Amino acid sequence: MRSRTPFVAAVMSVALFSPVAASQRHGRADSVQNWQRAPRSTDAAHKQSFPKPNWDVRYRSGSLILKQGQWLKTAFVPEETADNTAPSPTISIDQLRKTSEVTAPIVTIKRDQLRAAYIDSKAEKDSDLMQRMPRSGCGYAKTLMPKDKSALGLQAFVAWPASPGVISRAVEHLNRRHPVRLVWTEGAAESEVVLMINDCEYASFLANLRRFAGQRWQEVGYQLK
Repeated sequence: MRSRTPFVAAVMSVALFSPVAASQRHGRADSVQNWQRAPRSTDAAHKQSFPKPNWDVRYRSGSLILKQGQWLKTAFVPEETADNTAPSPTISIDQLRKTSEVTAPIVTIKRDQLRAAYIDSKAEKDSDLMQRMPRSGCGYAKTLMPKDKSALGLQAFVAWPASPGVISRAVEHLNRRHPVRLVWTEGAAESEVVLMINDCEYASFLANLRRFAGQRWQEVGYQLK
């Protein structure tokens, strides 16, 4: 009778902890459409909460004083949650990080400020196909797509400086990225930024961008040349 005790304990342990492990594996897919702010780590010393869903993109060029390849965390949010105290685009990342422990967004674009969005339609179609292919590794990106009317109230696009996680850095050389060029105005000043989004998430980013622009997409959406 005693010899069966370890076996029974082992079975009970597997039964108890397997659901927990499964829920942890699928945590992103289950919660990614939650618009509440959820904790995400940018690096070991700097933690900040970001809205979900969000995208890790890289800066290629534009009006911001950033190094090419700088990682950014981006999201579409309700206007009332956007930080309207974002610093001037002329401030550098090093200066920004010295001014506040919790980093303010370096880009805040309200819906009525957007003047043009240049996209790659072929890359979008390829991305949409990839996220539907079971073996592509892009299936997770379907959870980033807007659902029903969940994004209708999104009236601001925001971006923060960020650091990629260990996994993102490790697989970055395997990812192809495609550009999105955004042009917006604030007062009399016009600014622009070119962001690079990876293959898997390009379609979801553009789907949310269209939802963000709303009826204005017909006048602001353009094809990249």
